[in-house]
Amino acid sequence: MYPSVRQQFIAFSKQFEGRMATMYLDTHAPPLVTVGVGNLIDPLSEALKLPFKWKDSPMERCATPQEIETEWNYIKSRVELSQRSASIWNTVTNLFLDDDGIDALVYQRLDANELILKRRAAFQNFEEWPGDAQLALHSMSWAMGPAFKFPLFEQACAKGDFSSAAAQCHMADSNNPGLVPRNRANFRLFMNAAQVVRNSGGGLKPSTLYYPQVL
Repeated sequence: MYPSVRQQFIAFSKQFEGRMATMYLDTHAPPLVTVGVGNLIDPLSEALKLPFKWKDSPMERCATPQEIETEWNYIKSRVELSQRSASIWNTVTNLFLDDDGIDALVYQRLDANELILKRRAAFQNFEEWPGDAQLALHSMSWAMGPAFKFPLFEQACAKGDFSSAAAQCHMADSNNPGLVPRNRANFRLFMNAAQVVRNSGGGLKPSTLYYPQVL
C-alpha cells in the first residue's frame, strides 16, 4: 500500500472503532473480547501474545500470562456490559496496552490482511490502485476479514471499475450500527478512486490519499 494510506489508516479506523487501551466486549452475538482499534483478541491465545501492563503500577509493570488470562476471563463473563458506553470498561479493568502496543497490533493485522488480499485474483493489481481504493478495501477487510466474498464487488475490482465497486461495497449487519458510517466512507473512497482513474492525466496522483476530500 502507499505510505499515505498506511499513515492514515489508524486515524481513519478510529472514527468507526474507537481506540481502547483496555479489553472490552464488542457488540457481536455472542460478544467477543476486543482491544485497540477493533482488534479481536478472542480466543484467549490472541490476548496472551500482547504486552499488557498494569494501570496502577508506578512503573507500568508488565502483566504475566496468568494475569492476562484472569482479566480476559473476567471481561468475557461481563456480557451485560457489552451494550454499555465504552467508558464502562475503564472502571472494571486492571490492564492496558500503551499507545505503542496498540499501534503495533493494528499494523500487524493490517499487514497480515494485505498479504491475504493481494493473493486473491480480484485484487492482484492492488499496488497499482489509487490510494483511496486501497484504503477502502482495507476498511472492508478490517470489518469482515480479508477472505470476505462479494462476487459483484470482486468483479468490479478485477476490472479496475471503482464506480461499480462503490455500488457493490455495502456491508450489511443489523447488529452493527457502526457499519453505517463505514459504508458511507467506503463508498466515497471508491468514488474518489474512480475519479483519480478518470483524471490520471489531469494532476490527480494514485499515491495521494484524497479522502476525506470529495473529488
